[in-house]
Amino acid sequence: MGFPNLEYIGMFSLGAFVGGIINYGLNSIESTKSYAKVVTTSFGAAFGGSLILFLEKFDRSDDDSIYMYPIGLILSLLWGQIVETIDTRIGADEKGKQIIGWIHLTAVSGLTIYLTVKLLFPL
Repeated sequence: MGFPNLEYIGMFSLGAFVGGIINYGLNSIESTKSYAKVVTTSFGAAFGGSLILFLEKFDRSDDDSIYMYPIGLILSLLWGQIVETIDTRIGADEKGKQIIGWIHLTAVSGLTIYLTVKLLFPL
């Protein structure tokens, strides 16, 4: 296992950070009126022009580290949206729901660990 590429870690972290901001926005929706505003603002932050200009400033068109941004974004969104569901199921009174909650937690944790190790520590 090689030493992690710092550019990969940086792009992965940027994606995770932006995903966390989007999760915060999505979790703060209180009514259907604010839904469109929050979704438009959140996804504008994720895929907006300022991010593209930031990435173009470093001109990494030949570098594969750019693909770490969407992976960090997706993992962050996955964790942000599934944590409440897992918590609800693990805390349920029914044994079947608890088992499903633990299976979800194990699967998402395993996927996160696998992708993080596989992508940040290339062979």
